[in-house]
Amino acid sequence: MAQTKKDDPDKRASSNEEDTDHGQSQRSGDDVQQQKPEILAVVSGKGGAGKSIIAGSLAYALIRAGHKVLLIDADLGTDGLSHLMLGQHGPRLVDAADETNCFAWYVGNYTPGLAKKLKPIHIPRDTGKFDLGVTLDGILSTKLLFGRVMNSDMTMEDYQRKSAPAITQKNFQDCIDELFATLKAKGDYDYVIVDTRGGFAYQSADVCAYADGFILVSEPDITSLYQDVRLLDLVNSTAIAANRQPVVRSVILNKSTSIGGKPLEPTGQNFGLKVEDLESTMRLEFSRFMEDVPLDYIFPVPLDMNVVKSYRRASTPFRLAPWCDFTAFLLDAFTGIVISQMQIWDASKSKGWTAFVKEVEDARSARKEQQELEQQSEDEFKSELNRRILESDSLKRDLESCQREKSNLAESVKSIRTDKKALEKELRNGHKQHSRELGKLSQENNGLHLRNLELTKEIESIKSEHAYRSRIVGFYRNAWNATLILAFTLLLYLQYKVDLWDVMTRLVNFN
Repeated sequence: MAQTKKDDPDKRASSNEEDTDHGQSQRSGDDVQQQKPEILAVVSGKGGAGKSIIAGSLAYALIRAGHKVLLIDADLGTDGLSHLMLGQHGPRLVDAADETNCFAWYVGNYTPGLAKKLKPIHIPRDTGKFDLGVTLDGILSTKLLFGRVMNSDMTMEDYQRKSAPAITQKNFQDCIDELFATLKAKGDYDYVIVDTRGGFAYQSADVCAYADGFILVSEPDITSLYQDVRLLDLVNSTAIAANRQPVVRSVILNKSTSIGGKPLEPTGQNFGLKVEDLESTMRLEFSRFMEDVPLDYIFPVPLDMNVVKSYRRASTPFRLAPWCDFTAFLLDAFTGIVISQMQIWDASKSKGWTAFVKEVEDARSARKEQQELEQQSEDEFKSELNRRILESDSLKRDLESCQREKSNLAESVKSIRTDKKALEKELRNGHKQHSRELGKLSQENNGLHLRNLELTKEIESIKSEHAYRSRIVGFYRNAWNATLILAFTLLLYLQYKVDLWDVMTRLVNFN
């Protein structure tokens, strides 16, 4: 493997030949035969890149394929893999664990031969629906997890010494060398996955240098690039000094978001990458700075919230969300990591890996079908929603029209009410005027009635007087007539000597 220094191409070419002679880490593992167990370190140039969840996921995938896997949490700064291994029942398992199950105990008390006393702890993670469904073998970072203390008299110095013991680089290299040699000599496991400390301290670089291979977990940004280049320089220098040849299994660009301006979509090796965007450029930059890591060994893995949800449950997306994009891309990366060893796997493990890959693919297919159904349902819902929106718009227009009509009617009603009030006022005024006039007429009528009564009385009086006068006149007339008759009769009698009674009877009858 060429040194990952930023010198010119000619110097890098000459350096490449020299480094090969010194036995530095090789650029790939295609020509490396697996020695049981295969020890793989997972490293990153800075914290928070996601190496713990990737280390745990790789171990889970290998266990599902039928391999015996040992997980070692050598990150004494964050204890991330320990929490991931222990799961929801971690506090109880820590209480039941012994210091000899912990990497901090081994490093802090290292003397030659101590590796044989370091014992893996068996962690049952098949206790529920949301658990991993497998049993893990692991070496915890420290017993001081979940706020545990050894005793009530422990000071802060004691706590720091127990959780992150101070050790020289030479002693650290010796204890790592002895640990890996002991594990290989026992041969109890097919794979040993070591989660290292984030950053480029010797606790990270030395584990990678003494392992059979390592996986570099990075992020698609310039800071990660330069820190990871620096880390690989430290791994190379340590490997040269120790006459080791660790294999760069892959570089995983975690938390990627797009390729060529398009969302990530797993389509096979290289994923149809383009060089227009930052993350494609980052892969090219990694390949340029680290000549020994070809482009085919750099895998982008997308940013996915399912990873966060899985980590919170101390699980892996392969278990809780096998259909997500993260699992598809990470499984492609894992296949690239182990493909050089697949040829020496026995048939059952090859079938197990194939079955696991198929399980993930089936989960993605089922999820895709579900998403298509959901999309179809959503499209139908949107179509129905659009139809109802159109109906709603039509109803709104009708409502607006009705509101306008209502407004017009309200104006009309208002006008009618105004007119009504005016008419009522006019009617009241007319009624008052009529009442006044009626009062006057009533008064006049009363006066006329009184006058009529007076006139009636006068008429009656006149009639009475007239009747009286008529009687008197009649009387006088009768008396006059009687007088005339008597006189005429006397005259006739005296002159003609006629019968007086006969004449008077005739005259009376005449009259």
